[in-house]
Amino acid sequence: MKLKQSEGDVQYSGALVGYDVQPVNIQANETAALNRLTMTVQITYINTLDTKKNKEFTVSRFSDYDSTQDITSVEEQLARDIGKQLAQDIFDRTLGDW
Repeated sequence: MKLKQSEGDVQYSGALVGYDVQPVNIQANETAALNRLTMTVQITYINTLDTKKNKEFTVSRFSDYDSTQDITSVEEQLARDIGKQLAQDIFDRTLGDW
């Protein structure tokens, strides 16, 4: 396999279309024990060798963090973790034949 910057046999393009923080795991005192960062990406996949496999889809993943933490202190690590999950989902839906 050889990676190319452009005009490859398979091509991906995408955009971050959702970035949301919501409280989860509400406690009896009506405060959230956890917050959830959810990231959603819209992907366009092009397979130049088999155009029947071309597709557009949206995929989301999330990660929870303790509500006592400020999002700015955990955001970078959460985004990395979610990014890895998104990349695996995108691979599975395009090249993994799922």
